[in-house]
Amino acid sequence: MQRSSHKRNSSIDPDADLIPRLKAGDETALAMLMTRRLATIHGLAARMLGDGVMAEDVAQTVFLKTWTQAPNWEPGKAKLLTWMCRVATNQCLDILKRKGPIYSDDVPDVEDARANAVDMMSAQDDAGQIKTAMATLPASQRAAISLCYFDELSQKEAATILNISVKAYESLLSRGRKNLRKHLSPNQIDQGHDQRLDAS
Repeated sequence: MQRSSHKRNSSIDPDADLIPRLKAGDETALAMLMTRRLATIHGLAARMLGDGVMAEDVAQTVFLKTWTQAPNWEPGKAKLLTWMCRVATNQCLDILKRKGPIYSDDVPDVEDARANAVDMMSAQDDAGQIKTAMATLPASQRAAISLCYFDELSQKEAATILNISVKAYESLLSRGRKNLRKHLSPNQIDQGHDQRLDAS
């Protein structure tokens, strides 16, 4: 499992152009934001919940909250996507607390705009096994791995979303990697990806 080599400028909010329009109640701006970010928010929720329909509900809630909270948004505090991911993650954690652990062999395929950020498997069957293995992780570890590898967020951004320190996030991510490997056979991951899973 490895992150994309593409480097993003972490100081610039890529959605900054939409924020003034959202604050002004521009529905076209909301539609543009959904075009940009729906796949990411739905993908995060689907990986955490293992349920595509529930993930759709979470995504709808996130965009509704984004719309209603837009007039109160203060630029510079956090990136808009970081805030949205935090809302989605909290929603998912609340759902998982109510429903208990989800161990499903039927984890939905998620069409994520950043799917190329993860190149864990060379075959579709192996990719399905990775998704199943993800579903066995505790919710917090599942969120940590998803934010880091699937959504390409920095450790600082992911820690902010989970409301923990960077050091605590690093520890959570390390435990998640180790637990994920328990459910995968050695031949499912090439040597380079093994090293990523072992990394602290």
